[in-house]
Amino acid sequence: MSLMREGKLVIVAKREIIYVFPFGFVLWLCGTIFVDRSNGAEARAKLNAKMESHSQNNATLWVFPEGTRKKESSLQPFKKGAFHIALQHKLPIVPVVISPYTFIDDDRPRFDSGKILMSILEPIPTTNMETHNLNELVESTQSIMESEFQRLNKRVLEQ
Repeated sequence: MSLMREGKLVIVAKREIIYVFPFGFVLWLCGTIFVDRSNGAEARAKLNAKMESHSQNNATLWVFPEGTRKKESSLQPFKKGAFHIALQHKLPIVPVVISPYTFIDDDRPRFDSGKILMSILEPIPTTNMETHNLNELVESTQSIMESEFQRLNKRVLEQ
């Protein structure tokens, strides 16, 4: 999910990923914001501060509201931090849906060959929303993304 502005792209990832070589190192070099998911208030404060500093650069914040992707047939419940940021800064939400990771072998830590399908859906405006709309925004965004995830899942399994 992306909170769109034209300009620099800033990725948000869980703090633990920085220790996964080489991904963590590359993300660090790209200026990724690493957040501690066990402390939601601290993570939101860190994101708000970063958004304030990046607002002059028209930064786009790329957030994974699902948290950790599981190998299941549906999306995990969304975390609300990114939605708080979107509402506070009146940023449109651009849902980006990525198909299931069928190429990851969980039994042996390795990548097999495979494909990823990605859909970028229509932006969801937040300009006329307030914080009391938070749960509705989370639920509607998850519903839209879940429908697309199921469509992509079918396509991946057909290939």
